[in-house]
Amino acid sequence: MKDICVSYSKKHKALAKKIVSKLESDGSSCWVAPRDFKAEDEESVKKVIDESGLLLLFIDKSSINNKETAKALEFALDNELEIIPYVIEKIETDLYSDYFFHSFSWVDAFDDSFEDSYDILLEAIDEVSGSDRTQKKSSKKGKNTANEASISTKQFGIA
Repeated sequence: MKDICVSYSKKHKALAKKIVSKLESDGSSCWVAPRDFKAEDEESVKKVIDESGLLLLFIDKSSINNKETAKALEFALDNELEIIPYVIEKIETDLYSDYFFHSFSWVDAFDDSFEDSYDILLEAIDEVSGSDRTQKKSSKKGKNTANEASISTKQFGIA
């Protein structure tokens, strides 16, 4: 079983690859297309989500109304997976999206450096998975990344 299913659009392939590489070097195992499955194959996506513990969902303006994003989200909700939206672009959402996403913790990754947003992502993953990896990492750095980073895990939608 792999820990994290990473859902992203083709235009964010380089960023997804960078994040997956760092997550795996930090001890997580990831499902990512096209390396591990075919994203266009619905059965393959279902299988991967069934075998994952968390969905890391890249969010930008185009993904809000994207059919594949909706399917991945639907499969994850059906399997009661933890979902972390990784918001890579400032977006305005409609009231339905605000209401729907209000219950998800999300990582705002568009205003700060890759390293800062990655540290917050790692903390969010550890929080939902019950790991203490970021505490150990923070101790090694001599700082608490949650207090030092300028972005934070937030509620998606209504403030």
